[in-house]
Amino acid sequence: MPAIQTISHNDYPLQVILNVFLYKDPKIFSTVIGEHQLRNYFTFTIIMKMAQSNSPAEIARKTIETLFSTGNLSTLDSHPGMDSLRKVFPAFKTAFPDVRVELQQQVVNEDRVASHWIFQGTHLGDLYGIPPTGKPVRFQNISIVKVEDGKIVQYNSEVGWLSIFMQIGLLPANNEKSPLRIVQR
Repeated sequence: MPAIQTISHNDYPLQVILNVFLYKDPKIFSTVIGEHQLRNYFTFTIIMKMAQSNSPAEIARKTIETLFSTGNLSTLDSHPGMDSLRKVFPAFKTAFPDVRVELQQQVVNEDRVASHWIFQGTHLGDLYGIPPTGKPVRFQNISIVKVEDGKIVQYNSEVGWLSIFMQIGLLPANNEKSPLRIVQR
């Protein structure tokens, strides 16, 4: 763990330092707790943030967020368990080039992390042979990763395909008639 540099509260007002790192308005705490408790809370928070920076949950979050925000597959280079995502990601990003991800929650059990994501985007490109519809989509994803030595070594994911297909009009929604033609032999 890197060394922590101590800054004297005489040099910089402690509430200003707290404002920069944690909160928008230092007045929130100045009237509630004393400076000593504030200094202890500030030091504890910095130590906890440093300790958690390479946790399995943080590795899982950063990897997915970086991949989807940049579209750069090299994000996965240090994670041998992400080969399945490496294969499907280009087609997915082509179909939804403006895709955005938002982490809803994570559950951690030692080296395994389950993440609940919400994805949003617009169907602007070919999706496995389905032509673009221009329709917006919002769907869930659940992923489970196993992290060893800071690397994702196993990745499993379930995408809300049924929801996607209903939103782009491939499948009926709300008891509508199916747009698919059923061929009998």
